[in-house]
Amino acid sequence: MKDNHRFDFGLSNKDYKKIIMLLYYYSLFIFYNSKSKLSGECIDAPTEFRIFPSSIEPIATIILEQDNSNNENLLHFNYNPNFDSIDSNFNETFFYEKGIKCGDFVKLLDDLSASLKKKDMLNGRLKKDVLFDILRRDYPYTDTEKFQKECILTNGSFESNENELYKNNCKHRLDTTPIISIDDNYLLLNYGFIWNCSNFWKNVYSIGLTPYVTKDGDALLKSVDKIVEKISISFQKDIVKLLKQINNQFVIFENKHTNDIFKKVLSENEWDIIAIDHYKKVIFNIESKFFTTSMTESGLANDLKKMIKDNKNSYKNKFEKRVKIVEDNIEEFNAFCKSNNEYVIENIMVTSKVIDLNIVSKTRRFKIVHFDGLKKFLDNYYN
Repeated sequence: MKDNHRFDFGLSNKDYKKIIMLLYYYSLFIFYNSKSKLSGECIDAPTEFRIFPSSIEPIATIILEQDNSNNENLLHFNYNPNFDSIDSNFNETFFYEKGIKCGDFVKLLDDLSASLKKKDMLNGRLKKDVLFDILRRDYPYTDTEKFQKECILTNGSFESNENELYKNNCKHRLDTTPIISIDDNYLLLNYGFIWNCSNFWKNVYSIGLTPYVTKDGDALLKSVDKIVEKISISFQKDIVKLLKQINNQFVIFENKHTNDIFKKVLSENEWDIIAIDHYKKVIFNIESKFFTTSMTESGLANDLKKMIKDNKNSYKNKFEKRVKIVEDNIEEFNAFCKSNNEYVIENIMVTSKVIDLNIVSKTRRFKIVHFDGLKKFLDNYYN
């Protein structure tokens, strides 16, 4: 691998891609290695770090007490619904914001990185006219004026945002906008930046990654929120599907509200999944919780705050409120489930990604299991 054909770094494109990604996700490793002090149960939890350079998200944290898949190829940092196509609303909103549909932008980036790889070049230079000829030929509906403004980093962008180019709150940065204008006629194409940006936007529309942060939000972020809603629904359905695979005798209720279960007038709540095994006399009260992918240390810290922060809106306190409603009204809950006091109730929060918390905690009244470890957890429970 040569930089501008002058300095030989002795790296293949494949190795360079791995280095780019490992450096990019290094903050995740630092975050977990330094141990979050947000929860006392995090401090002493033994932890492993596994690095997967070829995966979408190459760093995953594994709590040793946590049930994880033993097959490394099946361990994902976050749940992926594997949607067949890009959400149409997101695609159109992307076009409105950037002058090109997201699918077309990703394909363009893939073609540019493939061209660099074929020539074994780390950096390439491309005439602007050539790029816009490609757009007009292959993507004729592109708004080239908006594309130039929103999809190309200019000298002005570097001068005004020099310290922001890698930050998550910067809308135009190397993750999102990797094509760099170096003068009036030429563009700089860096293989690592372009490959990473393509991968980045694939993460946005496939696993709900938030591309940037703004104070008031914008149309693109709102369309990402809709993607997250769709993924959350898919996530819950896949939990139910897995439950049925493990035990086809489960009686399963989904999205039941307070007045569906209890006759008393109680505060409005929703039970995501109630799975009843009448043979083993166990009821799984399951909270399905999809977490968007966090790309920064602060994002990972916010995940934990949302989970266990001591306020009424934390996921922990909301779920424990429902647990207490069941305990205080157990006769009505048993009537709904067609169970009795001999049944064991297992309260479990199933998370879409590995959370730096143990399954069991003295400060919680429910267990936490991530999706990739759910099958193993239930297999162990029944065996």
